[in-house]
Amino acid sequence: MDETRRRRPAFGRGTAPGGSAASRPAEQRWGLADAAAGFVAAQVLSLLVGAAVLGLLVVRGMPMGAGVAAALDGHGRNLSATLTVAGLALLQVPLWATEVGTVWWAGQVRGTGVRKDFGFVVRPLDVVVGLVAGAATQLVVTVGYGIVEQLTGWSASDQTARQIAAKGDGWVGVMALLVLFAGVAPLVEELFYRGLVQRSLERRFAPGWALLIAAFAFAAIHLEPVLLPGLFVAGLVFGAFAQRTGRLGPAIFAHVGFNASTILVMALTR
Repeated sequence: MDETRRRRPAFGRGTAPGGSAASRPAEQRWGLADAAAGFVAAQVLSLLVGAAVLGLLVVRGMPMGAGVAAALDGHGRNLSATLTVAGLALLQVPLWATEVGTVWWAGQVRGTGVRKDFGFVVRPLDVVVGLVAGAATQLVVTVGYGIVEQLTGWSASDQTARQIAAKGDGWVGVMALLVLFAGVAPLVEELFYRGLVQRSLERRFAPGWALLIAAFAFAAIHLEPVLLPGLFVAGLVFGAFAQRTGRLGPAIFAHVGFNASTILVMALTR
């Protein structure tokens, strides 16, 4: 049995997989405070850089204050839809860099290493299992949205996601989107949300509650109300992989499969 295997999620009382303060290594001084600080720093930097990018590439001469206001009231999301893939990548740099930096700081400076503390291990089987599970999760979510739409008439179409997919003009554009949102994004987000955030939560709550909270935080931070239920389900799948195996490998590739199937379907059907 895998030495890093963690026990199944539970919603009752009991020691979380991270262990009690008395049982875990004294060198592991990271926790929810580190995750919260990294999250806030990432959002602030992303907001400031986003405002600057919008002013530079979209609305020439837009003052920084106006750019921040546009981003805060949602107008910036509409403006960012006019950016190229390179512009979108530039918007993500401060967010992803800060999240990765936070995980590195927590593991390498305040812990015993990112690999050991957060399960940053990938095995060959993780690739196959993860990709299949991610694509299957996307299929289940899509079917679920379709059923809801048929029963209620509520449209689950997300305009922002389709605008991003539309940037994949030709196979070069599609590949660029895949690298950005099905390559870099899953790696960064799994390190942060299933690595640092979920494992920090497991120190305070039972594993099942930690799984739910981390999945909801992951879904909510995308700021897409239409996508929130589907992202929450995906977060549960990714988090369950991380808890059951003790590794981030399966979660990372499930996330890759989930995002890649979305981009490919939207790019091919637009």
